[in-house]
Order: sequence, then structure tokens, then C-alpha cells
Amino acid sequence: ENEYIHVVNNTATDNMDGAFLFNGDISHCIIQGNSIYQNMGAGNMSAGIVLSGIPVQNLYDTNNPEADAYLYEVLDAPHDIVIKNNLVQGNHSSGIYSYAGYKNYIIDNSIEDNEKEGLCLDYGTIGTYVANNNIYRNGNRDRQTDEDLVRDFIAEIGRMEDGTSKAKLPGMSLDNAAYNIVMANNVSYNYGSGIKMVRSGYRNLLFGNIIKDNNAGGNDFCHGYGIELGYASKPDVPFKGLDFTADYENIIARNTISGFHYSGIFLAE
Repeated sequence: ENEYIHVVNNTATDNMDGAFLFNGDISHCIIQGNSIYQNMGAGNMSAGIVLSGIPVQNLYDTNNPEADAYLYEVLDAPHDIVIKNNLVQGNHSSGIYSYAGYKNYIIDNSIEDNEKEGLCLDYGTIGTYVANNNIYRNGNRDRQTDEDLVRDFIAEIGRMEDGTSKAKLPGMSLDNAAYNIVMANNVSYNYGSGIKMVRSGYRNLLFGNIIKDNNAGGNDFCHGYGIELGYASKPDVPFKGLDFTADYENIIARNTISGFHYSGIFLAE
């Protein structure tokens, strides 16, 4: 329940379990001008910057169990936080991960070469403003162990000849996310899709983004698109509170989509 914390102009590198973790009802903070790179840990809570609404049961373990609650009930989460002008690069998990955060601002960051998504808005992230970020070369999974892939439910998919997982990830994903504004970002050269709604993307606005040459890791299992509105019809986790439904009422307008995509825009069911 902290407020008005400024984390400015720090270097966070080579930590064993991510870098910055803001967990709970934390608000009105600024995370600006930091260099966050080459941190370890493959789970979602080990991203370079994490905003999390998971109830903390063990202060010494970032892998606290997720709450089985409907997403609109997860309100003890970081909000009114500005993440600005950071370099988030080469982390073993995602660059920036939001679990149920709301009314946050992610602007003017360089998010590059992270093993999983560059940016993931997950588990009921609502009303986040994402603008003017460079999101490059994320999602190759080229350092993840078999154990890491088991935890992400993708071990059975197999690996490519270079040893990386076939299950590539997008530059940016919206997973059970609503009312987010994603505009004027450069999302390019990522290994999966450029921007992907994994499931239950409601009333998001994707406007004026440059989306170029994603699908860098395309293979017989994984096809990367410029913008993908996906649909996970079968739950991969036993939670009643996750909404495994189709995307609806999103606005996708005035994006420039070019280059090496399987297709520019893909609409699932």
C-alpha cells in the first residue's frame, strides 16, 4: 500500500529473479530512466518490471499462488503508475509484465531482446496507456530450459533446430485485458506476432502503431501476424475467474503493418 515512490536512474542487472516488483495496492509512483537488463528468472513475476495484484503470502518468494477470482474483482493492484524512458533489455522473462494493474502509463521505453513478450498486459489489466515505446526482437525463448517450458504449458510443442522453443511470443500481448490504449508504438522484429490478444480482449484501442517484420521465428507450429486477435477456447489453467472467450469491440485503426508477417491482421473466432 505504498504511494509516491520514485525509482529513477538506477541500473538493475544480473539479478537472479527479475528486477523491479511492485505488488499490491501501490499507486502514484514513477519508474523512469532506469537500465534494466540481463536479469534472470523465467516466470511472469520475474520480468524486468512487474506490476502485480497477486496477494502476497510469502515475502521471500515471488511465486505466490494466483488468486482464483473474477478479473473485475482484482482491485488491490498497482495503479496510477508511470513507467517512462527505461531501457528494458535482454531479460530472461518478459520486459514489462502487468497482472491486473489499472490506469497505468507505459511510455517512451525501449523494450528489446527479452526472452518472452516485450510487454504483457495480463489477468485483467485495464485502462493502461501504452505509447511511443520501441518494442524490438522479443519472444525467442532461446535461453529457456525444459523446466521453464513445462511451467508455461508448451514443453510438448518441441524445439527448433537451433534449440529454441517453437512457441514464439509476440512483442506485446493483451491477455484478459480491457479498455487499454496502445498507440504510436514501434513494434518490430519480434519472434511471434507484433501485437497479440491472447484471449478475452475487450474494447481495446490499437491506433497509429508501426508494426514491421515480426514473425522472425516463424515455424511449422507458430505463425506470427502483425496484429492477432486470438482465442483460447480451452482453459490451460484450472481457474474459474479467467475468461476464455473471444475478443470483442476492439478498435484497430491507422496502423502501418508491413514486412515479414504470416498475414497483416489475423482474426480468430
